[in-house]
Amino acid sequence: MEPANAYPKTYKLLDRVFIVEKDKYIKRELTEDEYFRRPNGQVIHPYWVRERIQNEADAITFIRANTDIPVPKCRLYRQGGLLHLETTRIPGIMLDDVAQDKKPTAIDAVTEQINGNILPQLRRLHRRTIGFLDCALPVIPPPRIYRRDRRSWERVIAPETRPFVFCHNDLNNRNILVDPTTFRITGIIDWEFAGYFPSEWELALWPLDWEGGRLLNEQVERRDLALFGLEPEDLRDCLEERP
Repeated sequence: MEPANAYPKTYKLLDRVFIVEKDKYIKRELTEDEYFRRPNGQVIHPYWVRERIQNEADAITFIRANTDIPVPKCRLYRQGGLLHLETTRIPGIMLDDVAQDKKPTAIDAVTEQINGNILPQLRRLHRRTIGFLDCALPVIPPPRIYRRDRRSWERVIAPETRPFVFCHNDLNNRNILVDPTTFRITGIIDWEFAGYFPSEWELALWPLDWEGGRLLNEQVERRDLALFGLEPEDLRDCLEERP
């Protein structure tokens, strides 16, 4: 059992602060003083953080209202001029944290639940306009592209016969919580890249480790970019922006 003074735990990431409390999580924007800096003092400005936090709140609220997919309760608020997203902690452990000898069974159970219940519910939610729920927000693609190129993308319109469907866009083994005994999914978290996109963009990342996920993302990059009339060579590579 953790001591009473174990919380809060605060982590500063490249583009946000993440606070863990006993019964909730809080994501917030960085203050200017918290921005990372290069050795030469140049400030590294995060991209689209406020928009992604806003979108996650919108997506969680939308999913809670329109499906029975287990997601946390959330509250969006401003404090000190910074946008904060508070989400309740959900019982369970990350799929990634299941013991190695039980992981194949857990992955099979999760795959059955996602394919049999979660994806069918998401795919009943459709729209012809690509992007986040709030069309006033920029079109930000899944992390596999966003991490390479942080422009705001063209607002593509799908044909009437094949509209876009609602996608989580990052269903990896750290965003799926399960009961450690039964492997029932207890929660899907981290919806900041969710929105209306082609159904095939929802990749089965949860059975894969980091390297497997990276390879799968590379395999579909050209297909994804073709929707915007682009090729991998057109990406404005921003990996060097990391401190």
